[in-house]
Amino acid sequence: MKNDMKSSNQQSKEQALITEKLKIFYNSVQEEAIPDRFIQMLEQLEKAEQAEKQATEKSDQENKSDG
Repeated sequence: MKNDMKSSNQQSKEQALITEKLKIFYNSVQEEAIPDRFIQMLEQLEKAEQAEKQATEKSDQENKSDG
């Protein structure tokens, strides 16, 4: 039965190796540049949100002056 099961020491070593590889992979992904198209889409979204906010504020001001 012991032969079929890995020792806890072996399991710890494997888990440490997996952890290290995941950290390396995460760091490499984190360092990748953001694609230009994605940045453009974020800028468009920000402009649309600003325009909506300004329209809402203008509408609120008009409603206050009418009331």
